[in-house]
Amino acid sequence: MAYGTKPEKLLRREYTLHAEDISSQMYQQQSEIDRLIAHHTEKERSEMEQIQKQNTMRMMTAVNEALTKRLKTKEDEYLKIGRLNWMLEEKVKSLNIENQILKELVQTNEATTNALRNKLQQVLAQVQQQQHHHFDSDAQSYCGSNYVESDCGGDGGGWRRVGWYGIKHYHATSAQHICHVDRAL
Repeated sequence: MAYGTKPEKLLRREYTLHAEDISSQMYQQQSEIDRLIAHHTEKERSEMEQIQKQNTMRMMTAVNEALTKRLKTKEDEYLKIGRLNWMLEEKVKSLNIENQILKELVQTNEATTNALRNKLQQVLAQVQQQQHHHFDSDAQSYCGSNYVESDCGGDGGGWRRVGWYGIKHYHATSAQHICHVDRAL
């Protein structure tokens, strides 16, 4: 038995050596697999971070472009409103000047109208006075010295009866007059 024990020990020893060798190889392979997985995981994580950075940059660029476009639109609207406001201010200034000119023209026209009215009243008063004076002198020269005056027609308008004893004299407000003899007066 001694003879058979030796090979068993040897076989066991070989088996143990071989098992240790397999175990070592498995450990190395497992370590290599773990290292490959860790490397692949790190590579994937790095690629994901890079993709996330790129996406963030794209999004920031898109937001920045949209904000820039919107700001440009608002700026254009602001400039347009500013130009419109300036045009309206100029129109208001122009209308104020035109209004002042028209106001002065109205005042000048009113002053001219009042002056012409006063002048016309003066001329009419002079004409009436001259007509009345002329009528008195004409009546005396045509009709004699017994002068009588009264209204005709009852309503006080249109004709006036004046005259001296024995003569009727009528004249219209338009300064025309008629003299005729009326012995019954």
